[in-house]
Amino acid sequence: MTLIFDYIADLAPWIYVLCGLSALVYLYRVRRIRTERLQAIFALERERAARATAGVVTSVVGLLVVMGLTYFISKVDQAVKEEAGSETPVEARTESGSAPALGADPGLNPADETTGTGQVAIQPEDLRNVPFCEDESALLSSPAVDDELVGTVAVQGTAAHDDLDSYVIDIAPGSDPADQDFTLLGQAYNNVRKGLLGEFDASTIGLSGPYTLRLSVLDANDAPLATCSVNVRIVN
Repeated sequence: MTLIFDYIADLAPWIYVLCGLSALVYLYRVRRIRTERLQAIFALERERAARATAGVVTSVVGLLVVMGLTYFISKVDQAVKEEAGSETPVEARTESGSAPALGADPGLNPADETTGTGQVAIQPEDLRNVPFCEDESALLSSPAVDDELVGTVAVQGTAAHDDLDSYVIDIAPGSDPADQDFTLLGQAYNNVRKGLLGEFDASTIGLSGPYTLRLSVLDANDAPLATCSVNVRIVN
């Protein structure tokens, strides 16, 4: 059924065009039938013209039904796609092979601070030193402030805004780095609320020490709509 809806939604513009052209043809037929009816001498001719008019009206009603169903199916298909896009993280593009793709990891264990593979997972916010971020469009709940990051790190939080085109996660050495010092870890193109934003391998970052991990929500012009940063420590 979903495939049928997708197919109809893709063909919707052509369906509208065909229905419009058909409506013009029927209008022309109605005009001719009306002329023939006015010029008819015998009752049989007038009855035939009346039946032809009724047939045209039925066809026009059918066109309206087809256009209405096409519009309804297109809206339903669009709503389903938007809902699926807002709930399912997509794989991100990265600038280099060393930067991991953002996406969901079914192996995360939310109950543990670290998993057996060294992953940092989210814990209840009242037990962690969560960074304060002014705009709720960009929030980081894990890693927390001063967390020591080893191995694969899961970045948890929120990146959601009506004008969101993408969000990026980057990192820079130090506790107050300049913008040009940040290195891109990954980028994704969907809204995420209180979920997995992405993950990266801390061993590829560089030397051990203090770092600033930053989340930025961007619009279509790559201008930041909201940002959130947390100071962490890389341990290699």
